[in-house]
Amino acid sequence: MTPLAQNHVELYLSKDPQNVCAYSPGIWRCVDGRLLATMDIGSLRQNEAHPADGKPKPAYKGLH
Repeated sequence: MTPLAQNHVELYLSKDPQNVCAYSPGIWRCVDGRLLATMDIGSLRQNEAHPADGKPKPAYKGLH
């Protein structure tokens, strides 16, 4: 796969992607050309009971 931008900056990389993810991204281009980025970082699963089989549920499963 070829990246869309050859020179890019990784804004966030979760150390635990099964449980912690980034969402609600936003990006703004300032008048002087600078880019400003924002996102929420959190766990979408913190209030759920653990599955009976003990396997983690991917962060994207079960979202509405």
